[in-house]
Amino acid sequence: MRRASGTASGIVIGLFMAGIAVVAFVVTGGLSLRSPFRSQTKYRDQSALLVKLRNVSRYEAASGQFQVLVDRQRSTKYIPSWISGDHATFVAEGEVGAVVDFSTLGKGAVKTSPDGKSVTVTLPKPTLGKPQLDLDKSRVMSENKGLVNRVDDAVSGTSSHDQDLYQTANRKLARAAAQSELVTRGEANTTTMLTGLMNSLGYHEVHVSYVDPAAAA
Repeated sequence: MRRASGTASGIVIGLFMAGIAVVAFVVTGGLSLRSPFRSQTKYRDQSALLVKLRNVSRYEAASGQFQVLVDRQRSTKYIPSWISGDHATFVAEGEVGAVVDFSTLGKGAVKTSPDGKSVTVTLPKPTLGKPQLDLDKSRVMSENKGLVNRVDDAVSGTSSHDQDLYQTANRKLARAAAQSELVTRGEANTTTMLTGLMNSLGYHEVHVSYVDPAAAA
């Protein structure tokens, strides 16, 4: 009797362990069938919080994509470059916009003719916005660092050249935009936009002129 009881207990334990193994097999994806134990991820929607509203009064008349090269070499006097110094070549790409600020318009910015057929609009000249450096398209082409610089980067956990290269790249992007036809293109696009708008309002002749932003206020 004891032997039969022991055998029965062994069978029960064996079945119990086999059941656990089956459940574990199913939960871990051992079966290709849809498992009732499969994991699920749910995201609970939360109401959005309005932080701030702003009136948009700046018209981006044109934008340009520019690429500049920053070649920077730093050294320490009387110390070899392999000990202290670095040389980095950075290709930077970014966007600069030409913006017309309508918030500065004075009362006489829009003048219509007595017969209501023509209109003259006086606007501030487009100004160039801050360069927006595209970090995904910008890259360091080459870089050589001295031993001291490498140790400093390893200790700080950051590269000491990044911020300086980015600032230099932004200045060069702004200079490239200023030397381009971006402002002229911005004026042309704004004139085309306002001409179409005024024509839709019934004006047959539309004249758009540009003055210094300070004079437009």
